[in-house]
Amino acid sequence: MKWQGMGESSCSIARSLAVIGDRLTLLMLRNAYLRTRRFDGFQSQFGITRHVFVDRLKMT
Repeated sequence: MKWQGMGESSCSIARSLAVIGDRLTLLMLRNAYLRTRRFDGFQSQFGITRHVFVDRLKMT
């Protein structure tokens, strides 16, 4: 199943993921639940550059 088609799924978990957003948002929520609290911690765990991560945070 494609990520874009999650909202039409009969699975309640898949539909919930469609509401949350894309994969990076889901990973951010997971890492926050696992007690990552600082920007640098999130950035290093995802392995993306600072400006890409900032741009992504602005979208949420």
